Amino acid sequence: MIAVYVISSETGAGKTALCAALGRKLQGKGKTVGYLRVARDGAEGSRDASAIRELLGLKEAANTLFVSPPSLSEVKKAFQVASGGKDVLLVEGLSGMWGNGEEERLNQEIARSLGAKLLPVISYCVGLPWGQLADSVRKFGVPALGLVVNKVPVVRLKAVQEAVSKMTDGLSSLAIVQEDRGLMGLSVAEIAERLRAEVIGTAGGMDALVENVMVNAFAIDAGVVYFGRMGNKAVISRGERPDVHLGALNTSVRCLVLTGDTRPVDMVAQRAQEKKVPVLLVKQDSAGAIEILQSALAEARFRGKEKAQRFIEGLEKSFDFDRLYQGLGI
Repeated sequence: MIAVYVISSETGAGKTALCAALGRKLQGKGKTVGYLRVARDGAEGSRDASAIRELLGLKEAANTLFVSPPSLSEVKKAFQVASGGKDVLLVEGLSGMWGNGEEERLNQEIARSLGAKLLPVISYCVGLPWGQLADSVRKFGVPALGLVVNKVPVVRLKAVQEAVSKMTDGLSSLAIVQEDRGLMGLSVAEIAERLRAEVIGTAGGMDALVENVMVNAFAIDAGVVYFGRMGNKAVISRGERPDVHLGALNTSVRCLVLTGDTRPVDMVAQRAQEKKVPVLLVKQDSAGAIEILQSALAEARFRGKEKAQRFIEGLEKSFDFDRLYQGLGI
């Protein structure tokens, strides 16, 4: 059994997305794949474990797939359970690899204790300390499969490729992944959960990814011309505006968010059902719904089948899978 310990420079770098994509890819090669999440926040660990469990079709109960609060002894116990009958176990570690803090030390102890191969993923930012990367990885004392640089703006791809090519000490790049703004969106299901909404009509579109939010209250023309300016959107509107709802439904809309606890008229409900667009009924007014969604978008995480497929497709373009398989010995 091969253990892969996935670490990141900070939260939101893409550990969970990478685990999902690699898990799918390894399953496609006929490998039996497991997953274990090490998390400071129990609620976050539970959500990530549940998402990966669904995406990879794992049989284990979700509460056995994460450890929180983390300690070396508890991680080793969970590892023994999660690794049973697996060819590869993907262990998603803590966000810490740069310094000598508690997160970094615990990450290093876990990686060594599990005899894992290290897979670091970093999120691109201006002024990234490339010179420290190899030193930070070397401190783990385990073999590194390679480096994944995520969320690189298209205009910076060439510069990042040049910087990575100059790294020494055996740390090379497995992938430089172009930034995809769509992965920073929310699924309709996540929006419904945040707004504590009642879902009316079809549930078939709950995995759809929302990349934009539009509000009719700020529009003079609330029809097709206005709503047609953006695709893959959620439209927030007062519940008593069927003209707005129908206008939005004639464009590329992922869901309708009707505020003020007012149910849609039959014509709107029927049209939404025909287009398989979920209608979310919420008690908040439009301003309150916007505030909640803005906060949710700022904290958007990798979950949902559509995000998984989108990330996998992006990864296929840049990831050196042959070298990964060679490093894993498969």
